[in-house]
Amino acid sequence: MIDVEGKRSFTSQNIKDEDGKVPTFIRQRWARWFHKLLNTKSPTIDLHAADKVKRWPTCVPLDDIPSLLEVEEAVREMANRKAVGPDDLPAELIKLFLDGDQGLLREFHAIVVDVWQTGDVPQQWKDATIKVLFKKGDTTECGNYRGISVVANAGKDSRLPKRMLLGAMAGGVGYRGGQESDWVSRLGEDLVAFNMGDEKEGGEWKESARDPEVWYNKVEDGAAWFMRKLHRQEAEASAKRQRARDAEAEGPAISGPKRKRVGEAAVGG
Repeated sequence: MIDVEGKRSFTSQNIKDEDGKVPTFIRQRWARWFHKLLNTKSPTIDLHAADKVKRWPTCVPLDDIPSLLEVEEAVREMANRKAVGPDDLPAELIKLFLDGDQGLLREFHAIVVDVWQTGDVPQQWKDATIKVLFKKGDTTECGNYRGISVVANAGKDSRLPKRMLLGAMAGGVGYRGGQESDWVSRLGEDLVAFNMGDEKEGGEWKESARDPEVWYNKVEDGAAWFMRKLHRQEAEASAKRQRARDAEAEGPAISGPKRKRVGEAAVGG
């Protein structure tokens, strides 16, 4: 479904086709545009490099299936006043239904557990309404519009799985939400950057990479890439601390004895 929104008074009814002509079916033209834009081949990771990554022990609390209480808390933390997807269900209504009916909550919990274990995200959570916002330039060119995918609140940005991961990590030693140790909050963005590769430098982002299914399909590649990034940051920080210690140790030897101030009286005979 294609909608057009923007601050300026115009519509996308005058967009041009690939050959520069006005198409008969506007939505089909938009469908072809986004199909070409979003379906790009992602780079693959070097499996030999992945084998060299240090293996970390499994975190047992993160390996357990989410409990009913965890799902309930994650639902309550869903943000209000957000755009609705094709299901037309706002977050406020979802929270109202699940908070007042334990039966519905248990059914929703069963869906979340199934997604957690199998990685199969319901199609309704992946369907989106694409809204196009005009940026600047020629209004007849599709490339001058920014497409925004509005998905169902239940599956938007993998908020439920991410919140449950954050909740399980919150009790860990050294964990600080929103800080460097809070890597889960940026895992989705890291996976998008990994999928895009060099295209990220050009400012083009693959919107389909934000699909919740990426959390499961790319977890091995993304985790290997993330661990290499983490080890590199740790090595750089360690080298920086070592340079600081070396500079501090060499400081007195380089500076030498302090000079006397002008007019300072000599001490002794």
